[in-house]
Amino acid sequence: MAALVAQATGQQSPSEALVARFARIYTPVVMAVCVLLAFLPWAFTYDADRRKEWVYLSLQVLVTACPCALVLATPATVVCALARAAQHGVLIKSGAALEALRRVEVVTFDKTGTLTKGNFLVVSFEPLDGWSRHDLLRLLGSLERGSSHPLAAAILGYAAAQGVPCDAVVEGAELVQGAGLTATVDGRRIAAGSEALVAAAGAAAAAGPELDAARRAISADAATACFVSVDGRLAGWLAARDAARPEAAEAVAMVASLGCRAAMLTGDTVAAAAGVGAAVGIAERRVHAALLPRDKLDKVAEYKQSAAPRPAGSACCAGALPVAACCLRGAPRPRRVWVAHCGDGVNDAPALAAADVGIAMGVAGSAAALEAGSVAYLDTTTHIQP
Repeated sequence: MAALVAQATGQQSPSEALVARFARIYTPVVMAVCVLLAFLPWAFTYDADRRKEWVYLSLQVLVTACPCALVLATPATVVCALARAAQHGVLIKSGAALEALRRVEVVTFDKTGTLTKGNFLVVSFEPLDGWSRHDLLRLLGSLERGSSHPLAAAILGYAAAQGVPCDAVVEGAELVQGAGLTATVDGRRIAAGSEALVAAAGAAAAAGPELDAARRAISADAATACFVSVDGRLAGWLAARDAARPEAAEAVAMVASLGCRAAMLTGDTVAAAAGVGAAVGIAERRVHAALLPRDKLDKVAEYKQSAAPRPAGSACCAGALPVAACCLRGAPRPRRVWVAHCGDGVNDAPALAAADVGIAMGVAGSAAALEAGSVAYLDTTTHIQP
């Protein structure tokens, strides 16, 4: 952490760079004026006392116009702010990120592990197509054995609680970003994850009413879904819940109190996202679910181009206008909106990098998120620091 703080304090903020550029011109000009003021009058007088007066006067001008206060004040302020934030468990990686924070108008949050605890609890497991609970759970648990996703940990814990060993042979495991896992398990081709993933494996077309019933049950539970296909046929589904962090609602409320808009960008189901959004106080119209990493990136870009008139006395704007509304002939171009994204997973890395301020949540998050973010919370809470 000390090395990261040292690296952050060594990078110039925009204000520091502006002052440095100004000082590079201002300092030589002041020095030249003082030299001329000290010695140019010597050409017009031979009185030693008069010459001393001009030298003293030039020194007074030099001391008065010295740029030290101007040049040192901004870097000292930035360094103190970065160090103070680090003491509170917030690593701000550069002065530029510190200055960008004050301009933020929209804060987008990932759901799993950011607004929620990231500790899933399996609430339903339904085998289909003649599969027994034991056999399907054994295949699913074996597939999830090498995954770091919180849902994988919940599935393995559920299998252990049911006394099901996850000892099947897994070959060719492949992570499909934002969708799930595929692999050959005990010689069978298994896909586990989103409905889109099993549909790509050919399972959705053959499922029919069973898939519709699964959708209804998962939606009623406001749960996260994990569909399982075996050899191109829907073999079952699992539903798990992840509770919102107690401090998440406070964080969202503080964002609103600062005059900023809060939104949720998640790859989870619409039902699960809506439940968490309602629990933490994010407006339904700003809850965006079933997003792939590329979709999150596009949403961040969309929020950057969505602007509304600033309310009087507000630091940030509230409400958004469609981008297309500002592209009509004769309409003004949309005002630039500054966006911060908070996330902790690999899927959040593109959005963290694309946002004006990327906030990686907690040391338990992925290395990719911590690397992509310009701000990192070094604990596991979602508190907003004053």
